Amino acid sequence: MATVETHLSRLRTDRERWLLSASRIALLALAGWFLLARGANVSLDMRTQAGIYLFGMVALNLPYGGYEHMSNLRNRGLPVGARYLGVYLAMVAGFVALFFAAPVAGLAVAVSVAVAKGGHGGLRVLDALVGTDHLRTTPQRALAAFVRGGAVMIVPIYAWPGDFVAFSVAPHYGDLRIALGTVFAAAVAVHVGLGFHRREGLATWAVDAGETALLIAYFAVVPVVAAVGLYFPLWYSMRQSARAEAV
Repeated sequence: MATVETHLSRLRTDRERWLLSASRIALLALAGWFLLARGANVSLDMRTQAGIYLFGMVALNLPYGGYEHMSNLRNRGLPVGARYLGVYLAMVAGFVALFFAAPVAGLAVAVSVAVAKGGHGGLRVLDALVGTDHLRTTPQRALAAFVRGGAVMIVPIYAWPGDFVAFSVAPHYGDLRIALGTVFAAAVAVHVGLGFHRREGLATWAVDAGETALLIAYFAVVPVVAAVGLYFPLWYSMRQSARAEAV
């Protein structure tokens, strides 16, 4: 029995490592491809990007989203499950209504949710699979989550202004872009520097810093609509699957 349990544990560990490695390789390969395409003056029109987005979010990520919700509801009983579903649907309806009534506010909410989801989820993966000994305090952990999540939305806002202007009617978008870029750059510098100063060893800090750099490069190089559409299935969901295996 002990041998079987050891073998199954090893299989789970190998699967977790494979998922983490695959997520890194996927984003690195995409960033490299789009960087070469940019050098060759090859670009994607919005229709193609939208197709990539729909494929990534519907064909690839939607099944994981269903699994994630089922995991949240499992063993919690009907009353809790009903409330969970009701709150979720109410939030979706509220967001859609807000987006139609006030597009700028809707865009702000969408960006905030993406930052929070990407940042918090990324931090949980580090906790479970890599370690976070270099993140000593709650404010430092919050900064780490902001940096990881900010890469998902703040970097594209800065790197791809034309795409966001097309979706936003905000009159001061240019000033907002510069302000967000400045805040995010400062946050990255503090996060990486403070983590290095408080590290117990190089390993966990190096993984965190390296993945942060990869996320920034990916969202700076890959067109934003395609980037977001592929980020969630190839990075977020894949890594959350690895975390689920671990915990």
